[in-house]
Amino acid sequence: HALPRARLPPSPPPPPATMAEMTETAVGIPPELAFEQDLEEGESMRGVTGKEPVQGVFSDAATKIDEEASKKFGIKVDSEHRATQLLVWKFWQHPHTVSFWVSTLGFFVSFLSTFAAAPLLPVIRDNLNLTKSDLVNSGIAAVTGTIGARVIMGSVCDLVGPRYGMSILLMMTAPFVYGMAGVTNAAGFIACRCFIGLSL
Repeated sequence: HALPRARLPPSPPPPPATMAEMTETAVGIPPELAFEQDLEEGESMRGVTGKEPVQGVFSDAATKIDEEASKKFGIKVDSEHRATQLLVWKFWQHPHTVSFWVSTLGFFVSFLSTFAAAPLLPVIRDNLNLTKSDLVNSGIAAVTGTIGARVIMGSVCDLVGPRYGMSILLMMTAPFVYGMAGVTNAAGFIACRCFIGLSL
């Protein structure tokens, strides 16, 4: 038989670290900059009082109009040539209003093509002899396609930009919208709904 081990008394816990020590250790910021312990009640770090004027995206203080570029584009733009006004009736105004209308129409087409099958399901069900399970799976396929495309489109937009990304996506899904008319069975219907869902 082995002799029982002698139990040592537990060691005392380390003293709690102050906020300044934790910040300096974790981030490497000097404690006098990271945490100021000598503030009065209601006083803020770094001189922020909460009474400063708010400059939002649409406030005049936040937007400086570039007059020279505004004359060139025919619409008010800021220093980065972003439109600060929207004139929807000027269809010919490049690139701001044209981009607005093309993206609006692109979204409308993708939305319409994704959800066009839903109101026609009673007719499609009878023509293709679909079961309740097939109808449920087609709805799941459409939503799955949409979720998958949204995950992938972030990288696509980073790689080629939003204009080319949306154009590529709409061109890829157009054959499935057209092909929906020629579907003859449940598998084709579910596949078309999945790939059409990519456009949304």
